[in-house]
Amino acid sequence: MLPVRVAVAIKRLKEIRSVSKHEKPPLDEKASIREEMRQAADAVTSDIEAGLAASYFFEVVPDSDVRKASQAAGLDASTAAPTSAQIEGLGKVVGAQAVLVTQLSGYGAIKKQWLFYLIGSGLAEGLAQGVAVAAVVSNPWAAVGIGAEEAAQETAEWAGGAFLFGKWYSPVILESRLVSATDGKIVWSGTSLESSNSKAVKALPKEDRGKRELRLRLTARKAAEDIVKKIDKKAWTNLKNAAERRAPPQPKTP
Repeated sequence: MLPVRVAVAIKRLKEIRSVSKHEKPPLDEKASIREEMRQAADAVTSDIEAGLAASYFFEVVPDSDVRKASQAAGLDASTAAPTSAQIEGLGKVVGAQAVLVTQLSGYGAIKKQWLFYLIGSGLAEGLAQGVAVAAVVSNPWAAVGIGAEEAAQETAEWAGGAFLFGKWYSPVILESRLVSATDGKIVWSGTSLESSNSKAVKALPKEDRGKRELRLRLTARKAAEDIVKKIDKKAWTNLKNAAERRAPPQPKTP
């Protein structure tokens, strides 16, 4: 597994960390943001690695070995997306059959294209809700009302979640792909999109529940767990399909 790469631009420190009104801004805010995001990416890397290490389907090459091999090959996956050739070479060096590449596309703030997608999906979901209601009650005005309400809620969560609703929503987006170290082809890809981790936040002491950095960390952990679940599901499906192909044909019942 390669270190998680940060692929979202954070403009203000308060997007990822609670900042008191009386707190003086750091002399170099950009450097502080880079350090915060580096720690966030490292934490997600550790979470996904731990999840895969506990999986029945995978044996994970230790992160320290991967980083050493990457440095030797002049590859810094934390800042630049690796090419297929680089992935193949790295896989051979560490003895891996596949390489997991993950990028952090949302962390408090999200990439513009994701924001547009989320707003669009919210509107689409609202429309679907409206259609469902219309089918049940045969009342087009009820459908319009329900659909508009659902769309407004979804749009507000994500359009406002980037900043205005940032106090309560802590969006995190992970995009992952599992690449064959044999030919560089993508064998699986998936995305985890989480707006919050309310259950984990409630377990925090009351004085810590509003801290932006803690809320984001917990949401990121939830997203990492989701990525592991999706990879596990794909591995199980592949294993089951392979077993079915190898199984001898069953005699037909007369």
